[in-house]
Amino acid sequence: MKVVESDKCPECSTAVDTVEHFLLQCSKSDLCKVVLTACSQLKITPDIENFLTNVKVIDVIFRNISRKI
Repeated sequence: MKVVESDKCPECSTAVDTVEHFLLQCSKSDLCKVVLTACSQLKITPDIENFLTNVKVIDVIFRNISRKI
């Protein structure tokens, strides 16, 4: 079953579109920049395990996400 045209990130078109890439690694994603800034301000290491358990970072993601996932 082919659900999408490509597994590449729609923002940067270079990396495989994973949750980690979408939230932490995409250089062209505004959401990624916001999430990394929030992690820095909260003094938490920006990785999936740390911020998906942090209510403040989850709130930042929720308020800034504009793409259907």
